[in-house]
Amino acid sequence: MKSFIENKYIFISLFVVSVLWIIFNLIILTRSPTVWMDEVAYSDPAVNLYLFGNFFSSAWRSIPPDKFWSGNVPGYQFLLYLWFSFTGFSLETTRLFPLIITLFSGLFFTYSLNEAKLIKSKVILVGFFITFLYSGSVSYAYKQVRPDIICILLLALLFRVMTLKVNNSNDIPPQKKILFIAGCITPLFGLQFLPFFTLLFLCNYFLFGKVKDIYFGLFYITGALVGLFLLVVLYYANGSLEYFIASITPHVKILNSQVISEDIFNINSPSSWLELFSKDIGSIILLSMILTVYTIRKYTYQHVAVEKKLLTAALLVFIFIPFGMAGLGMYRPYYTFMVGIPLIIIAAIYIDLLILTSAPHKLIRLASLFFLIILLTGFPARFILSINEWEERDYSIVTRFVLKNVNETDIAFINWQAYYPAKIKAKKILFHYDISNHSDISKVSVLIVEKDFFKKNSAFNESQWIEIDSLGLLRPQNKKYYFISVANKYELTAYRRRF
Repeated sequence: MKSFIENKYIFISLFVVSVLWIIFNLIILTRSPTVWMDEVAYSDPAVNLYLFGNFFSSAWRSIPPDKFWSGNVPGYQFLLYLWFSFTGFSLETTRLFPLIITLFSGLFFTYSLNEAKLIKSKVILVGFFITFLYSGSVSYAYKQVRPDIICILLLALLFRVMTLKVNNSNDIPPQKKILFIAGCITPLFGLQFLPFFTLLFLCNYFLFGKVKDIYFGLFYITGALVGLFLLVVLYYANGSLEYFIASITPHVKILNSQVISEDIFNINSPSSWLELFSKDIGSIILLSMILTVYTIRKYTYQHVAVEKKLLTAALLVFIFIPFGMAGLGMYRPYYTFMVGIPLIIIAAIYIDLLILTSAPHKLIRLASLFFLIILLTGFPARFILSINEWEERDYSIVTRFVLKNVNETDIAFINWQAYYPAKIKAKKILFHYDISNHSDISKVSVLIVEKDFFKKNSAFNESQWIEIDSLGLLRPQNKKYYFISVANKYELTAYRRRF
């Protein structure tokens, strides 16, 4: 760590890059993305804990609003609660939290690459850090304000374990401790990634055939079991274990006996797991992680440079398969960082290797161009799009609209877009999910909803409501640019109950 900080070129470069990245993000902080469902759903439990001292939420269809919140990422909620304790609650502070986590993760990845001497060129090392922050996969994670961002930090922790050199028995204890801790926190911050990390250790053993890999893997799995046990105990003690099970199996029958989707995932069915890894992003995630580990082991343990042909083939695989899956509509953008980060690591090592081996300048320029494409099609594209739609993405319009039409005594039924000002102004807010389960439904005094709300929600009788105001921005067509949706422009209507 000391040598990393004392290197003036690296330290100053990373500092300047970090400051500029934060400034660019602050410019579009409230405009990208427009407020959406997952942002609200994953923030609301922490907001309720901060504002009211109750760990409840009405934003989840499988969890009643008066029950202890029991979703799949309670660790993220408690970290967000601690963040609000220092910064207060607002749209800006909620969106600033993922940026801080991302910055720390990027610095941790860069430090690990430098310490393991996987990248020897200072320029390429700084280039990796820039590409990490601006790439499409990582920027999607931190701009969507989802708990996936904590999983990037967890991935950085496991990457550090993989890059630690083990020369004698004295080096083993730190790895065991880190793996055990990583295992403990995985169920709390990213339960969905537990199968991938477990399979990674098993593949590690089959690739390198060392008992030590299984030994290390057991420490991670043991930690994961401890973390999972603590999670189950937490929810059982608060009477919400059944809702936790429902929240992590979205294709099951929920409490109101309605089926969310006919595409039911059977956890006991091998064919369901095969479908998950063949039709979704799972197989690409696992492949990218295995290749990254293989590259690291060659450099750090065997001191053998990975062949350029292998890395070239890997880059082609990472380019064409994900984009091919995207074209077929099978590539979910939420977890693309699990492929994107290994891709950036491999690409940086590849360019560094080309320079060290005095490869032809054309090949170096071609690889650098690929690196540049990864960079420019991520956050820069999102930034330009946000500037071009500056007025349409202006959340202050929504804030003024909600504050004008909602009183402190109101129980408000709202669209996701109205969340931030309504949460602060109204006595209580309700969401679209589980309308039939809301005991307060008859007490709702104001609606801040979309224009066609009554057509979609038969629980509300339109004749009982009078329109008092509207925010008349038209919605654009559902266009996308490299996983970036054109702004879902704010369009809200306010109704009051007829008395």
